[in-house]
Amino acid sequence: MRLVLPLSKGALYLYLKGKHMKRNYFLPSLVTLALLLIFSENAIAKKSGFTRQDNVTYYLGIPFAKPPVGELRFKAPVPIDDGKPLDRLPPNPMQDTWLDLEMSEDCLYLNIFAPKDQPKDKPLPVVVWVYGGSYTTGGIGEKAAMGFTYDMGDYAVDTNSIVVAVNYRVNAFGFADFTAFGPEFESNLGLKDIVAALGWVKRNIAKYNGDPQNVTLQGQSAGAALIAALMNVEEAKDLFQRVILESPCLESFYDREEAKEFAAEYIKRTGGHAADLPKMAAEDLIKPIKEMDKYVRSKKMGTCSFNPVVDGTFLKEFPSKKILYPKPVILGTNKNESIIFAKFAKLKDFGKAEHTLPYTDPEIRSRIFAQYSKRYPTKKSVGNLLTDTMYTVPKYRYAALLTEHDLAYLYRFDFYSGMFRTAGIKASHMIEMFPLFNKGLKYFGVKRKKAFRIGANMREQFGAFIHGEPMPCGESYWKPYDQLDKNVLVIKDDTCNQERNPDQAVIERFKPVDHILLK
Repeated sequence: MRLVLPLSKGALYLYLKGKHMKRNYFLPSLVTLALLLIFSENAIAKKSGFTRQDNVTYYLGIPFAKPPVGELRFKAPVPIDDGKPLDRLPPNPMQDTWLDLEMSEDCLYLNIFAPKDQPKDKPLPVVVWVYGGSYTTGGIGEKAAMGFTYDMGDYAVDTNSIVVAVNYRVNAFGFADFTAFGPEFESNLGLKDIVAALGWVKRNIAKYNGDPQNVTLQGQSAGAALIAALMNVEEAKDLFQRVILESPCLESFYDREEAKEFAAEYIKRTGGHAADLPKMAAEDLIKPIKEMDKYVRSKKMGTCSFNPVVDGTFLKEFPSKKILYPKPVILGTNKNESIIFAKFAKLKDFGKAEHTLPYTDPEIRSRIFAQYSKRYPTKKSVGNLLTDTMYTVPKYRYAALLTEHDLAYLYRFDFYSGMFRTAGIKASHMIEMFPLFNKGLKYFGVKRKKAFRIGANMREQFGAFIHGEPMPCGESYWKPYDQLDKNVLVIKDDTCNQERNPDQAVIERFKPVDHILLK
């Protein structure tokens, strides 16, 4: 991989802003610039968005639903099977971003990555990749993941699978529930887009030598949370067989009351009325996003602004409370998930302390905060607290639900080096994707070869899971997590480190808290 694009105007703005702001609010400018380069690693200035590999066959920009425009805006996707492929990366969903992205409401496309050297007499298992982005940004087009383009070629080859990356609508187009304001609106549209894509895979993937009866859903951050939600959606229960969840935000969901309140505030900030939304310019619909972020932070810290809604009909239950249609799961988080959020923000952006545990008794909340810092909030204490409230604690509580039904394999990603060490973000959010997808390894510095070996191990393990086989770990196998052994694979180097209950102290700390972000 090589970097051939200059920084976008937005990236340059952040770099210069960091250069002139106080250090306690922004990273030193050189580190800021380096991080922007990291997240631009796979942004190649070509229509394809990446360099095509000789050992991969690419099927790009295949439509799986009618364009959700005009009368279909704010409506469930209408599946299609006979759409003409673009033969290039599709546009990304509409979003508010500093990146110079190709965006369009006409975004319901998927990309397929297939190993070129594969036996034609035996179909391969299928992986459906669901990107993250706080339900607000992201996409499978060029540069949508903070300058990164999802090139899944290496992953397809090394896991010997057919990888399908899917677009879904985000922010107001996909995760604002306006159903209380008129019959022209439907809810959970981004989630329904993924179901439509899974339906397309079920009906069509055999044409690409994929096995429609062996589908693994894999996603990161909000994408992983959406996959967890799909285990509570009846329409999706027969469309996939296994699940890989990387850093899911498991409590970032609304109930109907919260969704209605959020939608009302959003409509107010458009300057119009609900009846105006279906015909409003797409650019005007994304303008209120930053204001909505501030509004949500004034109430809760650690949740996304736009969220799926547990409506009781399509999405029947909160994923962190119940699993209706369980599957075998790989579930993992990174050791220092939220440090990157604290590093880039001003402390005042984190709101009042009570917003981090909004439904917890004040005395209990104070005792918990004191275990992070006597002078809370500080950058370090905020990063550590949010790591635990957003990721670590929900992971183990969700694992407890999983073990009631099926096999769960847990990991914690601890490895970091190079620029991640220099920047002080350690094993933060997203870092595991670089070794896993074999991209950007040079930014691990002198340990880039170790990063490659770690990624190779992960691809071997995830690949075995995708094929329904035991996952190798050193001279043994990755053992499942259960309530007795509580085994966790701790990925801190290129050896097999399976530990019993490595986050026990954090789990005990939050025992008095029933739910962190849910009522």
